[in-house]
Amino acid sequence: MNSTLTIPANTTPEISAVDALWALLKQQTKSVKKAIALRLIQDEVISAEIAEQRRQETLIKISMQQAFDELRSGKVKHNARNLFS
Repeated sequence: MNSTLTIPANTTPEISAVDALWALLKQQTKSVKKAIALRLIQDEVISAEIAEQRRQETLIKISMQQAFDELRSGKVKHNARNLFS
């Protein structure tokens, strides 16, 4: 008895990208799976580091803008030459 799956002509089977990648990943060797997992983790860590760096740069920029605004408006009354003596 030959059991074959027949798909009606008016429907098309769809597979999600995640399911397709999962099927490909399952066929890989353990070392390839491990390498892919490590690369995914590294990518997330690098992305987080870049985001933190950008956040810090933004905070510094805002702080510097505020300091210069205060200096220009005359709110700062001390002599900056005394800061490093």
